[in-house]
Amino acid sequence: MYNLSPIALFCFKRLDTLKICIESLKTCPEAIHSELIIFSDAARNEEELLKVNLIRSYINEMDGFKSIKVNCRNHNFGVDYNIINGIKEMSENYESFIVVEDDLIVSSKFLKFMNAALIFYKSFERVLTLSAFNYVKQPKNYNWDIYFAKRTNSWGWATWSNKMKDVDWDLSIKENFLNNTIEMRTFNEWGSDRSRMLKKTLLSEIRAWDIRLDYYQFKKNYLTAYSIKNLVINNGFNNVDASNTTGYNRFKVNLENFDSFNFRFPNLIVLNPTIKFFFIYKNSMINRMITFFLKFLNYRNK
Repeated sequence: MYNLSPIALFCFKRLDTLKICIESLKTCPEAIHSELIIFSDAARNEEELLKVNLIRSYINEMDGFKSIKVNCRNHNFGVDYNIINGIKEMSENYESFIVVEDDLIVSSKFLKFMNAALIFYKSFERVLTLSAFNYVKQPKNYNWDIYFAKRTNSWGWATWSNKMKDVDWDLSIKENFLNNTIEMRTFNEWGSDRSRMLKKTLLSEIRAWDIRLDYYQFKKNYLTAYSIKNLVINNGFNNVDASNTTGYNRFKVNLENFDSFNFRFPNLIVLNPTIKFFFIYKNSMINRMITFFLKFLNYRNK
């Protein structure tokens, strides 16, 4: 078996979703041959301390992987910098790596797909990340197992360390971006929520880490390679201990799998116009308004 990329797992205080996430990873045949590196954030108060201690007791008794390394934070980093610093630490020690958070459920082909794509697209300079989460309708004549988009996704992804080294995680562009309406509009090409999310992050209204990586990808004109099969779902929406996954989940999809072990990866990077249309529509203002309206109707009918 070829060398498998390690898995970075980020957790805080949700033991129920973490257990489900771990068990789903174990359904992948590659898990027993993979290194698992866990980044456990620290509690902010006494109430959270019990939950964090339960998390740490659980992960210290875990098995099912080639090796398990647990990084327990001594103080609370927050949902953003626990992951950001974890990515930096992974980049210093490994050539490539796979990232999951404690509220994800993955399919049994998740690790197979990620490792195969990491090997295949290693030398493709424009491919910054891989995503196993797909919510986009495919054209009937599309014959590949991957498509490309100019936007990243944080629900089950992978990357190469040399491509992460120049990411501006601290957003030194703050003033330039907030005063540049042209760039804001351009940034919104692949989703009208992007500038709003980045602006809120810059103003410390939210603690989003992924929009920082998304902005770097935008500035460098890099791409994310998406699986055409959805290999991950988010199990954490509206969980009482959720940090960012609150509100209505407009990306509800079913867990899928590949029928074959031989993936069809394109050598030529092309942005399929039909896929791009559906991708942008799913992240558009009108679609967010529709889902908000449906959520409102559902609430009224309860």
